Order: sequence, then structure tokens, then C-alpha cells
Amino acid sequence: MSLASKINNQNLINFLVSKAISILSLLYFVSIPLGWTKTKFETDDVVILFIILLFNSELLEKLVKLVISKDGITLDLNQIKETQDSQQLSIQANQSNIEAVTSIIQRITALEQQIAQNKDEKELIVNSLLSEYELKHLEQLSGNQPFVYTKQRAFEQELRHLRAFGFIENLAGKTISGMAPTGDLRDYVQITQKGIDFLSKKQYNLV
Repeated sequence: MSLASKINNQNLINFLVSKAISILSLLYFVSIPLGWTKTKFETDDVVILFIILLFNSELLEKLVKLVISKDGITLDLNQIKETQDSQQLSIQANQSNIEAVTSIIQRITALEQQIAQNKDEKELIVNSLLSEYELKHLEQLSGNQPFVYTKQRAFEQELRHLRAFGFIENLAGKTISGMAPTGDLRDYVQITQKGIDFLSKKQYNLV
């Protein structure tokens, strides 16, 4: 018999033994509440059986923390942590979007108040619709050069304003909140036809 065959046979034997121990352990835990056995293991024995079951299950791959104390056994699994992290990111993104929309509403309200004072409407619209930085972002995205950025809260907010107006859009599978700390903005968003039209009209003072 070759060395490889011996190793495979040994692995098979180890697998069958571990599964047999797991099945017997499970039968013991089930038999206690059903009254099938009157002999109960001590706490240390139960802990050992629990660890055996754990190491023979898929839970081990997801285990982050295992704490055994007088109060019981505490497990911390990766999947739960990943779900919590994902929910936290979703909450943060929604909050940022709400702030962006609120800011736009405030700008529109201020614009209406200024128009009511008989100021030049076209000039007011151009000056109030986008901030100086947002306009620069849009102009840079309309070109062909890389847009190197450093991620900051104010920068994210400006991008969300541009997106809310329909002047830019996310690339497929990309989000503003998921942007790397630094990089090329073109890897995440692109200018829309509406954004190009806006810049064109502004150039000829049509807005």
C-alpha cells in the first residue's frame, strides 16, 4: 500500500471517529431532558463534549471568540459580526443621503426667498444650485484626466449633492460610502448627460 493510500485511510478513520463522537455526544445531550439517562456529566465533562462538537462542525470556521465561564459558554461568530457591520454601513449611508437631500431643500428655500426679492433669477440659480467646489468636481469629471481625491465627509456630501441633482451617477456596483480613502474618483462615479448639458448651458450663460 502506498504512502498516499495510508494517509487517505487514516484521514477516513479520523473522520469516522470524530463523527461517531459527535453523534454520541448529541445523543447524550438529547437523552437528559427526555429522561433516557440518569447519569449526568460534570460541568467540565460537558464543556469538553461541547468543544468536541464545535471542532467537528462548520462553526469553527466562523468562530471569532469562545469564552467559557461559570455563567456559561459565549460564542462570537463572524457571520453575525459581518451582518452587524453591513447594517451599520447601510444606516450611515442612509443618514448621509438624508443630509444631502436636506441641504438641497435648504438651498432651494433660500433661492425662492431671494427670487421673491426681485433679484436676477438666472444669476441666482447658477450661484445657488451648486457650490464652488461642487462645480469644480463636475467640471473635472467632464474632462479626461484622472480625478485624484482624498475622502472626507465634506467631499462625500458634495458628491451626493451632484448625484441628487442627476449630474453624476455611481458606476455599477460602486457607492460613495464604499469609496477607498484615496484613489481616482472615476473608478466610482461618472458625469451624466444632464451634468454635461448643465456645464454647456452655464458656459454660454443659458442657466
